[in-house]
Amino acid sequence: MRSEIFTRLNFWPSLLTCLFALFIGASSVQAQDITAEITTLQERYVKLENEFSASQARIISAVRTFEAQETAYGQLDYVSQLLVSMNREFDVLNMALALASMVTETRFVPNSNRIKDFQRSYMTNLVSISVQHIEKTIPRVKDPETTRLLLEARNLFRSSSDLLGRLSVKETKKK
Repeated sequence: MRSEIFTRLNFWPSLLTCLFALFIGASSVQAQDITAEITTLQERYVKLENEFSASQARIISAVRTFEAQETAYGQLDYVSQLLVSMNREFDVLNMALALASMVTETRFVPNSNRIKDFQRSYMTNLVSISVQHIEKTIPRVKDPETTRLLLEARNLFRSSSDLLGRLSVKETKKK
């Protein structure tokens, strides 16, 4: 009889501890999912940046360049800088998300949410401007490799926009 009472008494704190750990773990998994998606996107950015650099190196290494090649080089250079910039912004977003997840005091939560929202909206605007620029540039490109790279960059920026949109929806659901 006595052992049953101790078992029951030890059961509830253990159960509550398990439920609390499950709750914390579930929110942590959501944050890890976003971080994993960001990391995957960043790997795609790095890969595409390397392809842009290789294409630019081929243009420069040509014995004689034509006006179309010089134009393609300039277009690749500009979009490559957009890719580098967006990759850095994802680093900043990752840090903002990590720091915001560490905020526990209720009065500081709105500030951390504001920082995340600002970074997300800045990145959304940057993506929108980048996609518009690429779409205006594509019709002027005569080189098939440059066209392919620009289309890949545009698609990557659109994927980034989708991720930022999902992040916004998840943040709205949390509130």
